[in-house]
Amino acid sequence: MMAHRASWVIHFGAIPDGMCVCHHCDNPECANPTHLFIGTHQDNMRDRNQKGRAARLGGERNGCALLKEADVRVIRSLWPLKSQSELARIYGVHLSTVHLIVHRRHWKDVV
Repeated sequence: MMAHRASWVIHFGAIPDGMCVCHHCDNPECANPTHLFIGTHQDNMRDRNQKGRAARLGGERNGCALLKEADVRVIRSLWPLKSQSELARIYGVHLSTVHLIVHRRHWKDVV
């Protein structure tokens, strides 16, 4: 059982069948009972979307983005002066990320 679910059980009792233990704080590792709430999967996805954390959001709006628009511009300006492998190492991203950026398959809106 994950820590946040165990925390819920300890502090509030059983988790109803089919329900999720969601985080107000958006920190999946958090087990603070005051940060937790019960909801359906749909409630959890709605909460995620309202907070702008949906993976379908592109660029900096994606809560998981490692790069900023300025980084993307620099990556594009440095390639092919630096290899894609070198740029991936510099920015701490996967080689495929750099490849998709320089070929404008990702971050398409950044000029």
